[in-house]
Amino acid sequence: MSTSGVVSFAIIIGVAAYLMSGETKSPPAAAIASAPPVADQPPNKAFKQMVADTGCASKYTDEKKAHIFATQWKGVRMTVAGEIARASKGEIQVRLMRDTLIADVAVTLTDRNATFNLEREQYVIVSFDVTGHGGCVFKYRGNNGVIASVN
Repeated sequence: MSTSGVVSFAIIIGVAAYLMSGETKSPPAAAIASAPPVADQPPNKAFKQMVADTGCASKYTDEKKAHIFATQWKGVRMTVAGEIARASKGEIQVRLMRDTLIADVAVTLTDRNATFNLEREQYVIVSFDVTGHGGCVFKYRGNNGVIASVN
């Protein structure tokens, strides 16, 4: 195995161990009280179902999850609402679920300049075509993203 392969494997094992330890960084109580419950809002209903069907906690085998994603979710137009984790060069990464460390979905926007004035932790509603299967470590992916609202 190459050095980069060993390093990648070590990172994945480290992330998995951290996730399984239950130690997550909690936001301050004031932030929880004022933040909208993004995972329970109607725009995230389809995303939550996709994650239940094809994500890390799905009861299905990896092969069946890949089949379900390819036949039921890939190419579907979806709208999600969440917190911006990262925005750069026409791509926005959005955290939808409170227990996510980084982001649940990365979306390439149709207007590549739309990310210029965005800031981390802003609340955003974005529509996109689902293109990539996420899971335990990787984000779901989308293209043709359009930002509907930013707060």
